[in-house]
Amino acid sequence: MDTAAQIEKLLCNIRRRNRREIIVGFIILPVFGFFAAITPVGSLAFFGHLLILVAILFVIGMICFVASPRGDLSSHSIDEVQYWRNEILRQAKLLRLVPLWYLLPFLPGMILLFWSMRVSFALISIPLIIVIVIFGLVTWLNLKAASKLQQEASTLK
Repeated sequence: MDTAAQIEKLLCNIRRRNRREIIVGFIILPVFGFFAAITPVGSLAFFGHLLILVAILFVIGMICFVASPRGDLSSHSIDEVQYWRNEILRQAKLLRLVPLWYLLPFLPGMILLFWSMRVSFALISIPLIIVIVIFGLVTWLNLKAASKLQQEASTLK
């Protein structure tokens, strides 16, 4: 595969991933908005839902303004291989930092939601384990994708 096709494929994959994440964010936003609306104002669950709404908006903003590729093949020549290598490495770095900017913002709201349940630890431990497994899986998948991007960047000629 020539360099231009390789770069275009990588940019297309990044944009597709970002679109998918933004769409999911806008789908779950009204769900948590609904739960916040039907939860008693001032309760721990209410604040938990609000914090999750803020986290969703924060992640959407990060994807739109930080994780989007900077430029395309019309704005930067294919001859600027170093520029594209740096852009791909920047994307790989963002994927490695997913636990900080993508997952961590949800923790305060989730903690408040779990705390608001006021049931035995045994009952809370099941959803807590599920969340930990999902966070671990998301982290692992993003580290794997970051490694693949780093390999792709090293093959650009």
